[in-house]
Amino acid sequence: MGQSMSTPPLRAVLDTNVLVAYALLPDAVPRRLRPARDCVEAVRARGVMLASEATLTELRTVLLRPDFDTHKPRAEREAFLASIEAGAERVVPAALPRTCKDPDDDKFLAVALAGAAGWLLTEDKALLALRTIGATRILRPIVFLKEVTLAETVTGD
Repeated sequence: MGQSMSTPPLRAVLDTNVLVAYALLPDAVPRRLRPARDCVEAVRARGVMLASEATLTELRTVLLRPDFDTHKPRAEREAFLASIEAGAERVVPAALPRTCKDPDDDKFLAVALAGAAGWLLTEDKALLALRTIGATRILRPIVFLKEVTLAETVTGD
């Protein structure tokens, strides 16, 4: 699924819930978790994941919770975190008044605006309720995957 010369790379913000779901995936991925896996892999392979120090700090804090030790060894979670930190394009978040019902989610909106993201991918209901922020569409991973697949079918990528 290569990029055509006319198709810009995907620019997306991945919410912590999507990245944590991916990081904790078992070896045999259940059907209900495949969209999280495929979404993260699509962005990493064909685009740019946008992040800020605040979003990466939240990911680190959540992902390294001891209660996740039973799902994946800490070393594997740390390796995943390091790969995300190394691969993400860091942006300085845009100044943004409180926008989301959950103020903790505003940091993702600010990154999307600052990084000119096409998508903010999440399972968070408060973010999904907004639908868009600027030119950024806020979608569940499964909807994003359907749209990207459709776009590739239309453009022949």
